Amino acid sequence: MDQYSNHIISGDTQQNSVVLNQLSVDNVREVPLDRLKLPKSLPSFKLRDILTIADKIEAGVIDELLMVNEDFMIVKGLKRFYALKRLGRSRVRVCIGCNKKSVADELFSIRK
Repeated sequence: MDQYSNHIISGDTQQNSVVLNQLSVDNVREVPLDRLKLPKSLPSFKLRDILTIADKIEAGVIDELLMVNEDFMIVKGLKRFYALKRLGRSRVRVCIGCNKKSVADELFSIRK
């Protein structure tokens, strides 16, 4: 842990984010709901779908995390976001950068 404290004290923000990502388990954090950002182009949702998801969240059927990028913009889980907002929740658990794939996973080759 001593090796990390030098970076935090130095004020190097790039190193701080690296350290914080290493310290938090699977990049799961609890953040205020109003801190999350929405993408510029939003798909249309039906109110019925959002109310159904809200009922499932209250019943404990749905307990998935919202996936966000490093800027706290929602990548996956927009309907859950609106359902949580409708339920009046102020804080939500998110997974930061969990949907990233490594470059090695995306590489393939075709052989004859």
